Formats: sequence, structure tokens, C-alpha cells
Amino acid sequence: MQVKWEILLGILLALTPNLAITVFGFTCSISSTNMDFGIINPYDYVAETTKGSVSVTCSPDVKEEQVSYTVTFNTGNSKSNTARKLYKNDNTVLSYNIFDSGGHVNIYGDGTNGTMQITNKYDIHDVPQTDVFIIYGKIPVQPVSLEGVYTDSLTITLSY
Repeated sequence: MQVKWEILLGILLALTPNLAITVFGFTCSISSTNMDFGIINPYDYVAETTKGSVSVTCSPDVKEEQVSYTVTFNTGNSKSNTARKLYKNDNTVLSYNIFDSGGHVNIYGDGTNGTMQITNKYDIHDVPQTDVFIIYGKIPVQPVSLEGVYTDSLTITLSY
């Protein structure tokens, strides 16, 4: 049996905290911190970066159990994990993406089109275990954009 939790992630990685369900001999929950690029000077001609995190906590309901889970990210308001967009109310767009490291090479997604998923597997014993995964965001250098608030909304899915 596979359990999936889908959680809206307002990119700025704002996640509904601690949704959980008991299956097998353990319970897992997922939460995140905000990802905020802050105020961007459109004349800097440098990429803007930021960090957020996703945490998965699994707790045993029996003495020992093997935990295995996958965390995926959807495309948000974009049509592609590899070309995500932040949108302003007037449909002005900024390209951005989320990555597994500060090198900004491996894009987080659903495992398709070369994107990465978060996967983990371990034996859990008497105490809960929390795994924290840093999410690296990057807005590449692009033509001058209009000032305003740009947002995207992603869904994070925890499957176990």
C-alpha cells in the first residue's frame, strides 16, 4: 500500500505543517520553511538565490520498522518542472527553479524530464527521526522586470 500526501507549497515553500497518517508500523509527516527571494534589483545583472527546507519526520508505532519514502515537487503554475515561472498579478513572469544543492544543477521535480526526487530508506527504532532537506532556489539573470510581488504555488507530495 502506498500513502500520498499532497501539500500546497506557495513559493515560497509555505507548507501546511505536519500532516500525517499512520500506515504500516510508522507515521510520517512533512513540513517546510518559506523560500523568499526578497527584494531584487533588476539592474544587478546577477542571479538571485535563496534557501528553504522540507522536513520529513517518521515515528515508529512498533519497536522497529523499515521506513521508505519519496518526496516530489510538481510544476507549480508553470507547465514544466525544468522551466518554472514566478508570476505577478498582471502576468509578468520571472523564470526560477529549485535545486538539490547550491550548485544549482539538479532540479527538484517529480522524477521526470531529468528532475530529482527526494528518496530515503532506513530502519526506524524507538524514537522519531526527522530528515531535513535544503531546497535551493535561483532566479537566473534575465531581462529587466517590473517591480512587484511574484509568486508561484507548488505541491509537495510525500509518498510512503
